[in-house]
Amino acid sequence: MASLTIFSIATGRYLDFWTRMVTSGIEMIDESIDVDWILMTDKPLEIPKEIHQKLGGRLQAVQIAHERWPFPTLKRYKYLVSASQSINSDYLMHLDADMVFVGPVKDADLDLPLIENDIACVLHPGFYRPSGLKLAKFYLANYKVMLSDILLLLQFGNIGTWETNKNSSAFVHRSQRKSYVCGGCWFGRTTKILEMASSLAQNIEFDFENDFIAKFHDESHLNSFVAANKVQLLPPEFCFEPNYPQLKGLTAKIIAVDKNADTEWLRQ
Repeated sequence: MASLTIFSIATGRYLDFWTRMVTSGIEMIDESIDVDWILMTDKPLEIPKEIHQKLGGRLQAVQIAHERWPFPTLKRYKYLVSASQSINSDYLMHLDADMVFVGPVKDADLDLPLIENDIACVLHPGFYRPSGLKLAKFYLANYKVMLSDILLLLQFGNIGTWETNKNSSAFVHRSQRKSYVCGGCWFGRTTKILEMASSLAQNIEFDFENDFIAKFHDESHLNSFVAANKVQLLPPEFCFEPNYPQLKGLTAKIIAVDKNADTEWLRQ
């Protein structure tokens, strides 16, 4: 039986989204996977009783302070490293709190992507493009996207919100801007994920010491790692956005929820 630890941060209103995510995960993650959950939150006493009843000792809730955006997300690698002593699983996944499992996740979904590389990252749904004839058809139907992509290609070397400031440790040289991944979901063999998290936590601390925050926060740092290392790149099935036409034909397993779908929502 494969073992997996899912790590998330949920402070402030994000705890509600995390509760929904965990509930969906309990339903959709195959019983062949032995799952532990680690949550960093400022409201551990507000985790619903039914979640505690379902997970029991499988849930480790760690109290952290709620900070203004974007510090909670920037510190995710540091928080993950701080929890490393309690992680004994084969695989380790980071998952944003505002995600929902909508398709079955089996051990093959974790094992197969890691045959060649020890870390798997998900191509950003907003910057994912199909290939070959599908790309041509997509651009014909979405010419404004095509024009935007051309401008980004000319200006930055490729589409994506790359860190272009050389003062940041997240800087990616133009020649290395190949594939832009999302920060919402990434996973791999536990030892390798923890090594990556430790390295990126140090890079972010370096930026802090120099009064600098990367353009897209923790995601910028993740992309700097991907640009310099061999990782397995997955299509956005693990971070699906239903409103993106370029994702047509993909089968969603995890969806990024629309935080404004039911009510007006603002980051705090």
